[in-house]
Amino acid sequence: MPDDDSLTACLPSNPFASRFVKAGAMVYRHPETLSAIGVLDLVAHLEQVRFGSIEGDHGTGKSTLLHCMATALMQRFPGGQWVQLGRDPAMSWLGRIVQRIDNAVASWRAQTRTAAGGVLVVDGAEQLPPGVLTCLRMRAKFRGQVCLITTHKPRWGFACLHRTSLNQRLVETMFAELVASIPEATVREKIDKHFRTLDLSEFSNVRDLWSSLYDWVEREHSGTRESRPPRESDRLN
Repeated sequence: MPDDDSLTACLPSNPFASRFVKAGAMVYRHPETLSAIGVLDLVAHLEQVRFGSIEGDHGTGKSTLLHCMATALMQRFPGGQWVQLGRDPAMSWLGRIVQRIDNAVASWRAQTRTAAGGVLVVDGAEQLPPGVLTCLRMRAKFRGQVCLITTHKPRWGFACLHRTSLNQRLVETMFAELVASIPEATVREKIDKHFRTLDLSEFSNVRDLWSSLYDWVEREHSGTRESRPPRESDRLN
């Protein structure tokens, strides 16, 4: 039997693994009220403005909110398409240029498949080359399409439906939800004790926090292993 300070055999899976914290795995909560946001109200707002955005800094829940809206979006705007754009920070400057071009092509193809009256969702609009988003908007208007994007800052021609943000109460609420699935109270208390020692202001976004907690749990679970990056299957998206 493991001693009381060990997580070995008490933790069926790491609560901060990607499958638990990735976009779509958690409910998006309003940063002020901590309650689930009214996605139907957001979709109704998008129907009015036709071109909308979800704005917020990196890792503040933009993609999570999009996933919460997905069903309502496709029901209200059938025939839509979804494209998620990304960027590898380890890429060379040439690689980043090629990636942006690939992102533009992917967005263009997704829009081509979007039906009239359907919604084109572009998750990560800041990863598009300059001018491409404007072209997508003009093309959507001509085709009678609706367009919803996520972005770090305001974009011309797109009305902000919601701005995501984080605060300590929200982070603590999400943390409590993640560890609530752990059956052993002593294990939950051990993780919570470590969490309380962290200075949350040191983490620029919640993804970095979950990654840090993931590594700590892995070290404690093994008892001997050195810190290592999460496996590719457990990495945050």
